[in-house]
Amino acid sequence: DFPESVAHLTPTFVELLSDDDHRVRDNACWALGHLQASAAQAALEEQLQDESNESVRNSIAWALSEIETV
Repeated sequence: DFPESVAHLTPTFVELLSDDDHRVRDNACWALGHLQASAAQAALEEQLQDESNESVRNSIAWALSEIETV
């Protein structure tokens, strides 16, 4: 199953939140949201404060909403 098979990659996805490419950051948010990775909540909240790309900000907000429903 998807979440369980990649859950061990959560730290990698968190690291990718600071990638120079906004598409990488956007995809990292997607993965963390689908994983409902509560361990990434603080990193996502911090990135939301610093993120300049609107699409990525929206993805961060979505990922946080998925985590908060756990």
